[in-house]
Amino acid sequence: LATDLPIAGGTAKITISNLNGRAPTSDDRDLVVTATAVVDGIESQTQKLVRMMPSGSIEDALDPHLGEFALYIKDSLQIGNGARVRPWGTSPEGSVSSTIRIATSAPSAANLMISSSADIDGAVMYFDTGASFSAPDMLPHSMNYQMLNVALPLVDPMAPSTASLVTQLAVDTAFTGAGEVLLPSGRYQSVHVNMGSVVTLSDDAGDLYEFASFEINKGTVIIDGEVTLIVNDSFRVDKGALEFADDASLHVFVENEARFRTNVGWAAGAAGDPMNDPEMYESPRNMIVCTTGAASRVRIESGARVCAEIHAPAGEVEIGSGARLFGRVAAYALDMQPGSALYYDPTLDNRLGFSSPASPLYDENGDPIVGLESAMALYTGPMEYFAETVTASVLDEISNLVGGGPTEVGYGGWVDSEPIPNNALSYEDGEMYSGAIAFNDSDSDSGLSLDDLGRPANPDGSTDKGTTEQAQAAEVPQAL
Repeated sequence: LATDLPIAGGTAKITISNLNGRAPTSDDRDLVVTATAVVDGIESQTQKLVRMMPSGSIEDALDPHLGEFALYIKDSLQIGNGARVRPWGTSPEGSVSSTIRIATSAPSAANLMISSSADIDGAVMYFDTGASFSAPDMLPHSMNYQMLNVALPLVDPMAPSTASLVTQLAVDTAFTGAGEVLLPSGRYQSVHVNMGSVVTLSDDAGDLYEFASFEINKGTVIIDGEVTLIVNDSFRVDKGALEFADDASLHVFVENEARFRTNVGWAAGAAGDPMNDPEMYESPRNMIVCTTGAASRVRIESGARVCAEIHAPAGEVEIGSGARLFGRVAAYALDMQPGSALYYDPTLDNRLGFSSPASPLYDENGDPIVGLESAMALYTGPMEYFAETVTASVLDEISNLVGGGPTEVGYGGWVDSEPIPNNALSYEDGEMYSGAIAFNDSDSDSGLSLDDLGRPANPDGSTDKGTTEQAQAAEVPQAL
C-alpha cells in the first residue's frame, strides 16, 4: 500500500496480505495489514486483522443452513464433560480466533444441559424469541449470551422428486467381491456394499438415486461429481470407506437414520489429521446430510471422524464419545457425549445473517424487517428456494406498505479490525507491537506517528533511540 513513507525521521512500509501471507484475492475475507517502520536504524512492526463484511441483499443474508452458527438446536441441547466445540484450525479462515456461535430455541431451561467442564471457551449462546426466558440461567458461568429479536428458521428439507427415475434393481442387492461397479441413476431396493467391492455413484450416470436403504460394510463407495441420494429408511457407513473424487459432493436425504462408524467426507487416500494438516481440509458443504422423518436420528459413533453439515429439523443428532465432526449441526436435538468434538468451519458463515448487527434482515431499530418472520414461518418448499421465496414475500410486503416500494433491500458492507493474536501469524523476522494503524491524511511529512505504528515512547513523550531500543515486544511463534 505504501513504501518509504516519511515518519519521524524514518520511513514506513504498509503491506496487505491474506492469512497465509500471500497477495489477497477476491475470495479472501480476512486480511492482514502490516506497518513496518525504520527509525534510527531500529525496525518495528504492528499488524491489524481486517475482517471484510460483505455487502448484500436480503436474499444474500438468508441462509437456510444457518451456517453462521456452529450449532443451532431447536429444542434440547446436551454437551457433556470434556466435549469440545471449537473452530477448525486448518480451515482457510481458521488460523485466527473466531467467535463460536451456538443458538437455540429451547422452550425450557431444563432442555439445556451444558457441562461446566465442556471445552467451549469463547463460545457465545444466542437465544431467539422461542427460547425460555429462564434458559440463560442454565449456561456455565463463563459463557456469554445474546438475545435475538427474531425466531430463527429451521427449514424442513424437501427431497427432490424421484417420480421420473427408472427402477434399476427391484430386489435387495449385496455387492460382495464384485470388484468395480458403476451404478447408474435410478431406483433401487436395499443395497449393501461389502468387502471386495468398489461401487461408484457418479453424475455421469445421472446424479439422482433412490434407495430403500444403503449400507457400506467393509466395501468402498466413491462419489464422483454432484450426487444426490434419497434413502427411504437408513443410510449407514459401518466399516469400509465413503470417498470423494476431486470436486465431488454428496447430498443425502434420509428418512429414518444416518449412522457413521468410520471416517467419512474426505478424498480417497486422505490419511492425515484434519486438525494439523492443511491438506486435509475439505469443505463440510461437500457432504450435507438431511433427515426428513418425524423421529429421525443421526449418529456419529465413538472414534468416527466425519466432515459434513448435518440438518435434522425433526431429528436427534448424537456425537459419540471420542467422535469428531468437522462442520456444523442444525437439529431439533443434539447430544454431544463426553469427550466428543465439533470443529466449526468459519467459511460457512456468510457474515450477513441473524447474528450480524448490520444485517439487512433488521431495520434501523434492530427489529426484523417487515414481513420477514411470517414469510419464514410460512415457507414449506425446498431449502434451495428458501432465500429467494422469502425475499420476494418481504419485498411484496414492503411494497404494499409504501405503495410501490423498493425492488431490493440491502446494505453496503463494512470493515472490522482487531489486533492480531500473538499465536495467529508467523514471521521470519521482526517484532510485534500493539497499536492501531492510522490513515495518512496529514499534509506533513510525518502523517504517521510512532504511536500510530505501535512504537513505544518515553514517559515524557519523546522517542529517542536509547529508549526505543529497550522496548520489549512479544515474539510471534510459528503457527502456520
